[in-house]
Amino acid sequence: MLVFDTGNPVFNPERRTAQPWSRQNAWEFWRQVRDHVVHIHIKDAIWNVGQAKETYTWPGEGNGFVSAILKNAINRGYDGGVSIEPHMVSVFHGPQAQAVPAGAARENFIEYGRRLEDIISEARRQILTGT
Repeated sequence: MLVFDTGNPVFNPERRTAQPWSRQNAWEFWRQVRDHVVHIHIKDAIWNVGQAKETYTWPGEGNGFVSAILKNAINRGYDGGVSIEPHMVSVFHGPQAQAVPAGAARENFIEYGRRLEDIISEARRQILTGT
């Protein structure tokens, strides 16, 4: 039983390759573990090679394959949990964690959830219509 985080592969090294390591591919990671996933944790990001760091994005706007993974999960009958971890306003567990206004974090969390609801609704529509 696994929790799969769509954003973590985006910034973690692909250590099966020679250095300098590229980043992992979230879609390929998903395909390898999806039969064991009981919870999908949504985070999305883009890896910035020049800065050697990730930039967090709205769900579906990064390299976490959020839309494709959720569509695939739903199509395969996934009935587990889904949660969000935006990281756009604050990475509360990171080494540079800092306090942010509660309103900013709340608004980001709400908008992130709304956008994720849209992604899930679109995935369901595509599955129902075969598009």
